[in-house]
Amino acid sequence: MFVREKVVPVGETRQTYVQIVENERVGEQVKQRVVCSLGNRKNLDPAAVDRLVMSLARYGTVVPVPRPTTTADLGDADPGLGTRGDRHFGDFFVLDQIWRDFGLRSLLRRYGNDRRFKFDLERAAFAMVASRLIEPKSKLATETWLDQRAHFPHATLFTHEQFYNTLLWLNDVKGEIEVDLHRHLKRRRLTGARVYFYDTTLTHFDGEGPASLAQVTGRKGARGGKRHVLVGVVTTSDGWPVMTHVFPGATNDAKTFKATLRELYDRFGLREIVIICDRGMRSKKVIKLLEAKDGYDYGYIVATKLRRQGVITKNVLKRAGRYHKVEDGLDVKEVWVGKQRYVVCRNQESAVRDTNRRAEIVAQLEEKIGTGLDPATKAAMKLRTKAHARYLKIRDDRLVIDREAVEKDARYDGKWVLQSNLPELDPGKIALRYKDEARIERSMRTLKTFLRLRPVFHHGEEWVNGHVFVCALALLMYRALQERLGSWPASRESIEQHLALLGTIRATEHRVGHENEQPQYLWTRSDLTPEQHDLLRRLAVKKLPRVLGPPPRLSDADRARSTERRERRRKPPRAGVSPDMAV
Repeated sequence: MFVREKVVPVGETRQTYVQIVENERVGEQVKQRVVCSLGNRKNLDPAAVDRLVMSLARYGTVVPVPRPTTTADLGDADPGLGTRGDRHFGDFFVLDQIWRDFGLRSLLRRYGNDRRFKFDLERAAFAMVASRLIEPKSKLATETWLDQRAHFPHATLFTHEQFYNTLLWLNDVKGEIEVDLHRHLKRRRLTGARVYFYDTTLTHFDGEGPASLAQVTGRKGARGGKRHVLVGVVTTSDGWPVMTHVFPGATNDAKTFKATLRELYDRFGLREIVIICDRGMRSKKVIKLLEAKDGYDYGYIVATKLRRQGVITKNVLKRAGRYHKVEDGLDVKEVWVGKQRYVVCRNQESAVRDTNRRAEIVAQLEEKIGTGLDPATKAAMKLRTKAHARYLKIRDDRLVIDREAVEKDARYDGKWVLQSNLPELDPGKIALRYKDEARIERSMRTLKTFLRLRPVFHHGEEWVNGHVFVCALALLMYRALQERLGSWPASRESIEQHLALLGTIRATEHRVGHENEQPQYLWTRSDLTPEQHDLLRRLAVKKLPRVLGPPPRLSDADRARSTERRERRRKPPRAGVSPDMAV
């Protein structure tokens, strides 16, 4: 059936009548039969037509809506539309697509199928990884976030107890998954170089932490009064995370390095590779371990500490030689000290910056010290605890500027020194390989800040290991996003901004009329802007569904348990503070 207008001549005028008709076949012809006539068009009451359309809509699948330009007062008439809230959808959908395309879904399901859990381990792991990339939260807060603010692509949601069980499972299968992921990267030719980077980072606990891991340490970056754990991370030269290892917070670098080399050799079966480390990892024990004849026979490129190694200050930097240009801003020269090979790198722009910075520091010191300062004063002790203390000395019981130290410091301007056991590799290539380490450092910062590796709230060693592995999987997804967008290695595009743009693609709950006096709701995604269309095209996400199913919800019993646990975790007010004012 449909609406037809029929024009009828009446005297010298022509009148238009509105009819509801339907087609019917009479013999071999199709004719229109009038079901009813609504009357003359100019006499129709718009309000009466609205009431008729809305009453008929109960028997159809679409909902009548007011015209965008209407100013008519509908009175008590319900237009049939309303919204009840919106949730994250676009970011979840895209991350799920990349998760599946990368093979993580099938890989984790293979290791989870033999476990007798009553929930989907792979979906629970994906929920925690996606949360790290969208809104990093604790497991209890993630449970509430998924229940109230996310349109999660699964039939059921997970409780925080199930998240903790998933962490225990990830801790058990972490080693096998890491090896399979490394093979997957090689098989898909996402990485082909034999160069690997190793670095460590400290993360602190919110609380005591597990006794086997949580330790107070004086390492650089440690937070006073906090217990820490040390996380070692191995990545490829292309920025793909390969392996993570958790150590007690006070473990020295030589022990972490030895354990890492053993795992790369035994578990991953890696031979004839090159390990690159920054100067924080460099020590005599590390070099001895790498050069041991009965060791792993790995090549290495290690940055040295300029001012703390006698061989660097007394031999390498004093050795005459011509620098060779590698690229704009990078000159190198090779220096041999016995059987040890060093590559001195220089950046002229950095040298100018270092010179200007040192001049500013000396000018500030001259202003504060003048002709001398009593070393016992508070101002003097404060100056001696800062980085520019190397420019000071005590002479005749007075704290003065060490002019000789200032002059000697000039030879370090814009320079860094690399040590390597790769005689077949050109010095310029050694320097360029090490420059890749700066990009790996950005990945480490992403792990610590954007993905919120720290602080750690868990109190069991297995949970801590699982948490670190979840963050590593999130870093893998972050790198996969960079690969699809072509933003590795040199692009300045921000994955965080792209994820925020995807987060503006919302799933909205609409009220679409009533049935049996009960409101009916429909979930749809928001319309796409040109920027969102372009981003989805670049990510190779072809089509987002328009109409969505209702998101899963937690049961009342699960919500009650979460509320009870949240109340137990709430800190009691401090003594002498009103409960209303306690934080």
